[in-house]
Amino acid sequence: MNNLSDVSNLNSEAIKVLLIEDNPGDARLIREIIADASSTRFELTHTERPSEGLRCLREE
Repeated sequence: MNNLSDVSNLNSEAIKVLLIEDNPGDARLIREIIADASSTRFELTHTERPSEGLRCLREE
């Protein structure tokens, strides 16, 4: 990145997060924490099993 427009474009893109968590309460808590990160946008995908997470990664 050589100029400020490249940096601003990076900041406007969502950070993709794959959450593999089988406890619904923990998953909800993590969603809330991520939602509170006001300066950064996140695109969260939640699965309960590692095999489901791997499938998501393959499809990406």
